[in-house]
Amino acid sequence: MQRINNNIKIEFYSQKNEKEYNNFILNKPNSTIYHTLEWKQILEKKFGYNTFYLIVKDSEGRIGAILPLFLVNNVLGKRLQSIPHSSYSEAIGEEKYINFLIKKAIELKEELNCKFLLMRGDPTLFDNIIKYFNISKFEPFWRQNVKIVNPLTMWNNLHKNNRTSIRKGKKNNLQIEIATKENELKEFYYLYSLTNTRLGLSPFSYSFFLDIWRKMYPKGMIKVFIVRYDGRAISSTLNFPFKNTLYSAYIGWDITKKSLKPNNYLDWYSILWCYKKGYKYFDFGLTYKEDKSLFSYKSSFNTTTSPYAKYVFPKNINYSGPQILLKKIGRKIISKTPLCINSRLGMVLNKYLT
Repeated sequence: MQRINNNIKIEFYSQKNEKEYNNFILNKPNSTIYHTLEWKQILEKKFGYNTFYLIVKDSEGRIGAILPLFLVNNVLGKRLQSIPHSSYSEAIGEEKYINFLIKKAIELKEELNCKFLLMRGDPTLFDNIIKYFNISKFEPFWRQNVKIVNPLTMWNNLHKNNRTSIRKGKKNNLQIEIATKENELKEFYYLYSLTNTRLGLSPFSYSFFLDIWRKMYPKGMIKVFIVRYDGRAISSTLNFPFKNTLYSAYIGWDITKKSLKPNNYLDWYSILWCYKKGYKYFDFGLTYKEDKSLFSYKSSFNTTTSPYAKYVFPKNINYSGPQILLKKIGRKIISKTPLCINSRLGMVLNKYLT
């Protein structure tokens, strides 16, 4: 524990904070599924990371803000990073408290002899917080989500080509199931790894998703939707319901069945599922700004779009360059590597190359 003054102290998360931590993130509007302790435990187990979850407390001992950090050491350099392999990872809490946490994170970076500190967040909130620090910003992402309202209103707000595709999916008699058994996860994983390999992205291992299922499914924290055509799985998404939002986290589809429009049909089903279950948002996740095709597809569902940024300390570190290089390598090598090999090497490549 580090006492800043008579009113503020900073400490690392420990088990004694568990109940208070859970209550804190459940009651903060910008916390996500990736801030949960379940997700922390999965990443620790599968990647072997050391974690430093910083917590600032006020004079009455109440949590004012949190900043989850992971010690990552790979080809991009030794660094402190806010929740790797996750869509959202920003600090949570009041601005006056988050400034203390960033200052502490910079000190911790020096203590651990890290090359840099990498954080992410919504620039409309985070830019003001980091203005006192020598931090650079990159804005490679769009965040896209659908506000859940009356189904007829949402339907009328869809792009007309999207409505046509959804009707086509229905006409093709596509069937959608929600996985309830562990072995159904294999159907999702096959489509997911097939899609990642085709796109030149290294897939996570099946055991990674099995751990997610075993830890989160009994708590109602995961939903796997599967589209079937003539009984065969042709599209699937793994989603995280958390608070008032359903997060679409991982996807996979059989591109040979593209003409059946299973993805449009599935995403519309997911939106309607949100309405029936009382969720307020369907989160499509992050989209690279350079991926105009995917951005256009998500936008056809009448998404709300906002930027999402990476923040790097010190300012002279060019973090975006190595990632662009790795993406080019992936497209040339991974996309031409057999699926069985990519599935086995996925965790290694994700740990040491991203």
